[in-house]
Amino acid sequence: SFWDRVLELRIPVYLNLAGAPIGQEGYLAELENFSKWRNRYPDIPVILPHGVPLYRFIEGGEVIIPSRVWNILYDSEAMVELLIPIFQGSIWEYPYFEAQDVIRQYYENLGPAMLVWGSDMPNLERHCTYKQSIDYLRNYCGFIPHHDMARICGGNVAKLFGLLTK
Repeated sequence: SFWDRVLELRIPVYLNLAGAPIGQEGYLAELENFSKWRNRYPDIPVILPHGVPLYRFIEGGEVIIPSRVWNILYDSEAMVELLIPIFQGSIWEYPYFEAQDVIRQYYENLGPAMLVWGSDMPNLERHCTYKQSIDYLRNYCGFIPHHDMARICGGNVAKLFGLLTK
């Protein structure tokens, strides 16, 4: 099958879980379907671009991501992209202090090995510069140790693509 060939070739797959109807339930159903696929193909390297769609989980101005989301993502062992500015940049201003709790949730629930930084250039430029798109993590997330930040900001993807052996 197609997926067996992808597995054989060890091709990293980027799966964007954004096709669900608006709201939490549609996304959660899509996440459940991803989980079923992931259980069938656990050895295919996967990155979920754009991460968790935060706009689906804003309640009273606060982002509240249910543990069900974190559990499915953690169990999937897929890498998840940290990409706050592309969706929240129209609501929050650089350096996205409002995102600190969300980033901490990503870090504590998924760990540094499952996180990858992304910019979504050039679309990002409507909200911040390329440099700001990485600096909001590197310069404002002091709760992430330097060695873990290095993994998130390039090391994990380099390893995935065979550019780094450690």
